[in-house]
Amino acid sequence: MSKVLLIEDDASFRKAVSDVLSLEGYEVKQAPSGKAGILAAQQDPPDLVILDLIMPGMKGLEVCQFLKQDAKTANVPIIILTGNDKDGQDIACLDMGADDYLIKPVKSERLLAYARALLRRNAGKRRPRRPPSRSGACRSIIPASSSSSASTSTST
Repeated sequence: MSKVLLIEDDASFRKAVSDVLSLEGYEVKQAPSGKAGILAAQQDPPDLVILDLIMPGMKGLEVCQFLKQDAKTANVPIIILTGNDKDGQDIACLDMGADDYLIKPVKSERLLAYARALLRRNAGKRRPRRPPSRSGACRSIIPASSSSSASTSTST
């Protein structure tokens, strides 16, 4: 079972993404802030990080840079998931070491496909099984507007 670390300050979006990943068989750890995410990644390096960019305190780009410079987490793939898509921001994130960049709202099937691709690429020839779709249709996880509110919940 692949371990995914979800670093997202919006509690409702974090829960929605976590639920989607868990239903597909991923072990999901959640972190409500950049600092909590770095701590979680250092204590138990994940197989994949899904990272919000706009968070109070430490921003996602700083978290990405830190994780890519830390020997324990340097090879962990990172998907940036943001609702604040500015011109050139995707390029800056990819240049900072992110492996992919998705814009909220994102269809769950797209997020899952990107996660599978990065995990497959990182695992070399070992290919993760593509879990059967739980629903026949793709669905958006949460609209972008809900990602702007800060959350004070603790990580699980």
